[in-house]
Amino acid sequence: MKKNIKESKVQRMRNIVMGKHHDKTKTQSGWKKYKNEDRIEGDIWDEKGKTWTIKNGIKQNITKMDKIREITKIPIFCPVSGKPMRTTYDKFCYKKYGMGWEAWIEQETNKKINGTWEKDIKERSLQNKHAWLEDIKEEFEEWVKEDPSRKYITENGQIEDWSGGVDKEKTKKEFYKKAKKFEKDLKEE
Repeated sequence: MKKNIKESKVQRMRNIVMGKHHDKTKTQSGWKKYKNEDRIEGDIWDEKGKTWTIKNGIKQNITKMDKIREITKIPIFCPVSGKPMRTTYDKFCYKKYGMGWEAWIEQETNKKINGTWEKDIKERSLQNKHAWLEDIKEEFEEWVKEDPSRKYITENGQIEDWSGGVDKEKTKKEFYKKAKKFEKDLKEE
């Protein structure tokens, strides 16, 4: 029994039985009291590898996700019309256009009445085509930078070459020729 119970615990029990509830059983050294600093609203400081601030009187941790939360936060009321945003359509429209569903519908209706709706649709279509072309160019550049030798080991242990014998320089010239033609067609639109 003596092996299982530490001497400090036995001493603590003796102190309790004797009525000496506040007597110490261990001596501790090397401990420093943490220094309390008074912080005010808006202060930002680093503590134990984390960044902290005080907002509305509450100590809060600042993380990398705070910016993303701020971007994805959807308000209760539409910033344009002031009506409550409850539906899925409202959430979709707020993320895409910065306003609720009803405000967006009203804006689109006004564009049709004014005769600017078709022009707006064409501009959006052109912007989408330009963005698509830029994405394709980026993807092509990544493909060109890749290692041309695509060798894979089969279940049998044989090495297969899947590069297909593609001449990247020739493909690059053809791609940019077609991309320039596509850009020219976009400018004509």
